[in-house]
Amino acid sequence: MALLQGVGPSWLLQTLASLYWRVRGNTHNAMDCLRMALTSVPEEFCDVVLVSLGSLLHTLGYLNEALKAASDALDKNSVEVRRQHNKVHLKMGLESNMDNRFGNYAKYNSCDMVTL
Repeated sequence: MALLQGVGPSWLLQTLASLYWRVRGNTHNAMDCLRMALTSVPEEFCDVVLVSLGSLLHTLGYLNEALKAASDALDKNSVEVRRQHNKVHLKMGLESNMDNRFGNYAKYNSCDMVTL
């Protein structure tokens, strides 16, 4: 959608580059790419970069920072239900621990996805 609106591709390429570096095992370069993407991404697409950032931070064990990125992504976009579903799932997983994850999952699945 962003390409159809004529948004410059730099933030998209930087976000894709971060995925490349994650797959290659270079989390430092992946983080640098996401930082650059955050400086140029238009506000309406900021959640895309924040979800990637949250995922990377979670992988690196920075759970509080990952939760902040996921929360910020949720705040940025409340329209796209599928992406919203993924962000809520990420946030739910970060907030819960192993003992109460299944209880949170049951509560989460009982929600109306359109209202999330």
